[in-house]
Amino acid sequence: MSSSELIGIWSVDVMYGPGAQSDERIIFTENGSGWLEFLNWDIIQVETFDWSLSSDNKLNIKGNEVYSMFDPTRSNSDLSLKNLTYLVEIKKTPSGKEMKTITFSDSVILNDNEFGLEKPIVESNYLIDRLKMIEDGYKGNE
Repeated sequence: MSSSELIGIWSVDVMYGPGAQSDERIIFTENGSGWLEFLNWDIIQVETFDWSLSSDNKLNIKGNEVYSMFDPTRSNSDLSLKNLTYLVEIKKTPSGKEMKTITFSDSVILNDNEFGLEKPIVESNYLIDRLKMIEDGYKGNE
């Protein structure tokens, strides 16, 4: 397996379509950064991280910062996942659709360890747009 298999926006909800009111996503970019998204009607929280693959192809994720709609300050992430194995494959999902999925050897968000590929490319402004949504959402909650 190669690191290019990880690149993209991976979603729990996309496997169940047509869609729910919430979703958990993990996003991997080509430069070794990524983030987790927790969504419920709107974006609720983003947790950024750096990722790498070891020489034996195990995934390591180290958290950086947490951004939340309910707190204007960034906090440090305590996310630390080491030596995760993963499998990328095309399979039939609960929605009945066949799609590319990724299954991790352990939970990466809440109790989720399986995600469907929502988009194989992460736009360069995607994270900036998400953080702006969080900032705007916080202002609306004041």
